[in-house]
Amino acid sequence: MAEQIRSDVREESRRRLREEILDAAAGQAASIGWSAVRLGAVADQVGISRQTLHANVGTKEALGQAVVQRETERVLAVAVAALERRPDDPVAAVAAAVADTLHCLAGNALLQTMLRDPTDPLLPLLTSRSRPLIDRASQAAAQWAVPRCPAVPEAQVLEVTDSLIRLTVSHAVLPTDPPDEVAGRLARLFRAGTAPAG
Repeated sequence: MAEQIRSDVREESRRRLREEILDAAAGQAASIGWSAVRLGAVADQVGISRQTLHANVGTKEALGQAVVQRETERVLAVAVAALERRPDDPVAAVAAAVADTLHCLAGNALLQTMLRDPTDPLLPLLTSRSRPLIDRASQAAAQWAVPRCPAVPEAQVLEVTDSLIRLTVSHAVLPTDPPDEVAGRLARLFRAGTAPAG
């Protein structure tokens, strides 16, 4: 029992340290861009050695991926919360989720810094190398949507939700219209795409 407690304490300590590292890295990247971030500066801000930082996060590339993944999970939590606020109206729920997601991303300092610099090394994680992000978001959207569309083939619901996720990411990366307008448009696509046949 005592050994398990010690193990739990060590694990929690590692988790907290990792969060501090990600906070420092994300803050620096939002301020100066990922290209200018140095592992030594991140370690100094957290108050650890570079060796300890490397042991916890690996390379700079791995650290960048972890930062983007954490930001993605946070945004996904915003979207899921919006979906769950409207359990009896799936179309309104989709509109709320898209709007909240786009507003959240528009206010995300790290994302905005990335978008201002087309050479930012983290940007491909949202564009050309965004498959893990898309897959994670599509899985969450499908888990929500499939039970709410029992009269529609599951494969069709999966296609619709995957398309909506990709369109939402596209609007976040290249915003051309107000978030609420985009949200209404994508909600109408969801309604049309999940309407029972016949």
